[in-house]
Amino acid sequence: MRIILASGSPRRAELLSRIGLDFEVIKPECEEHSEQKDPGLYVEELSKTKADHVFKQIQDPNAFIIASDTIVWFEDKILEKPKDNDHALEMLSSMVGKKHQVYTGVCCLYKGESLCFHEITNVEFQNMNNRFLKYYISTREPADKAGAYGIQGLGQVLVRKIEGNFANVMGFPTSRFFNEVQKWLGDKNPILIPTT
Repeated sequence: MRIILASGSPRRAELLSRIGLDFEVIKPECEEHSEQKDPGLYVEELSKTKADHVFKQIQDPNAFIIASDTIVWFEDKILEKPKDNDHALEMLSSMVGKKHQVYTGVCCLYKGESLCFHEITNVEFQNMNNRFLKYYISTREPADKAGAYGIQGLGQVLVRKIEGNFANVMGFPTSRFFNEVQKWLGDKNPILIPTT
């Protein structure tokens, strides 16, 4: 069966590989924009946009397409990837010592139907000085990450506490994905439990 990850994120590919999925990667080259103010609906809509774009590109009605989008929600604002180093420093310095939420939306397309959901993880940063934040930014790790940090790398030292799914903060809620697909496809699920 053809399974496609509609994402250019190496972290999502790593997470899906860890649960045994055999898939190909097609990066969606589409404009990512949503007027949604609700962060959960925002990430779901962007995920659906990516999945639809790749579906139109491949024109394979039997493919199982997985798309995802991650943001940081902090003080009623959406934080995506930083535009530059100054923007990264502004984001990180505003979040130190405080809590934020990581929202990851997932959309799956299969045989003309779609499954969309989102997962929320609460993260609290410890207090860090600007000297460390500037050093962290100089490593380039924050450059392509929502909220300007990666919990799977050096960015984990920023985190004092996490409540919820760790993989969700990396960019894909694997356990929630497994459960939702099981409920959606039931015993006919060819994705995570191959038929023998």
